[in-house]
Amino acid sequence: MSQTVTPPPAEPQPGIMRNRDFRLHWTGQTVSWIGSEITEIAFPMVAILTLSATATDLGLINAARMAPAIVATLFAGLLVDRLRRRRTMLVTNLGRAAVVATVPFLGFVDGLSVASLCVLGFLLGLLTIVFDLASHSFLPTLVPKDQLGVANSRLQMSLNIARTAGAGLGGLLVAFLRAPVALLVDAASYLVSALTLSLIRTPDEKPVREESVRTGVWAEIMTGLRFTFGNRYLRAITLSSAVFNFGIQVFLTLFLLHGAREADLSVATLGFIMAIGSLGGVAGAMAMPKVVGRLGLGKSVLVGISIAAVGPLAVPLVIQPAFVSVPAYTVSFFLTLFGVVLWSICAAVIRQSLTPNEILGRATASERFVTASLLPIASLLAGVLGDALGTRWAVLIGVLCLPLALLPILFSPLLRLRGPEDAE
Repeated sequence: MSQTVTPPPAEPQPGIMRNRDFRLHWTGQTVSWIGSEITEIAFPMVAILTLSATATDLGLINAARMAPAIVATLFAGLLVDRLRRRRTMLVTNLGRAAVVATVPFLGFVDGLSVASLCVLGFLLGLLTIVFDLASHSFLPTLVPKDQLGVANSRLQMSLNIARTAGAGLGGLLVAFLRAPVALLVDAASYLVSALTLSLIRTPDEKPVREESVRTGVWAEIMTGLRFTFGNRYLRAITLSSAVFNFGIQVFLTLFLLHGAREADLSVATLGFIMAIGSLGGVAGAMAMPKVVGRLGLGKSVLVGISIAAVGPLAVPLVIQPAFVSVPAYTVSFFLTLFGVVLWSICAAVIRQSLTPNEILGRATASERFVTASLLPIASLLAGVLGDALGTRWAVLIGVLCLPLALLPILFSPLLRLRGPEDAE
């Protein structure tokens, strides 16, 4: 069914940063993302440096962090559509701070193990899923629809600036303070985010639920699934994201281990590579309005995912010497994140614009359930392949899966979509 909504602006409109509540949300998210990027390095490095983890161990830890996508995402979407979204974000941030702070505590009392990291990783992943769904669904309440493109672009730009700062800072903190202690910075960042959320004045209303649609839990969950897969545009984005996420998760699970043991790079160097490469995400966010203005939303999605699919290829093809591998890996991350961010912003605008607010949590959860359910499988497969074939060949297998993500886009009407108002 056609829906008429206002498309994202071709150029950023002035005024989005004069929105006090969006500014608070943006600030808290940025600080939290910096901390989370430190954890992205510190969490696996705890296993590598403190526990002498194998590739299979890393696969298990990453699989545990991703497992909530299978067991909880659909229920989390229903929860977000039933509860006050800002309050949900605040509570989950406090929970994440407690979980992350437990790692250095266990390190202090000599209680760290692969099993404990798996359990904590699972809890962190679960809380993050609920937070992300609530954040995505709360944004249309904070800003007008005609500024959703600008708001998402600002957030994605901050995410990638955070990746730049967090990856570099994470590498330094791990190198000088040890990985468990570095995680305390992430715990503090979640507390800052919770504080900024508590200062937002926009009414934190429960999503409206009509009496006529108050059915059982599974019936409400199915509403989100039916909407997502019944819409040709959302279906194409969902299937494409699922394929891409599988391949990139194999790549990311083994990148640090591959860089440290095969390419003989230090933790600080790997952090530097990820930090500078993350500037590609900033460039993608900055380029998004002009690219969409010239190509439209649909073709911009295709361009973004094409660049992201080609970007990681240099990592398994280039090993040593360091003066070749370091710039090659940096460019690889830059291109990958440029494409991912360009594609992600466009997909978010399409989803937020085409989905009724009262089911936005469930519809987003349906998409993320499909796209993220493959991540634990990819992590486990990466670990097995890494030990059986070596990290170089395992990474290459993951990278070669990425171009398959183009197929759902090419065989859909998405390429004809200039703005959400063109949806049929």
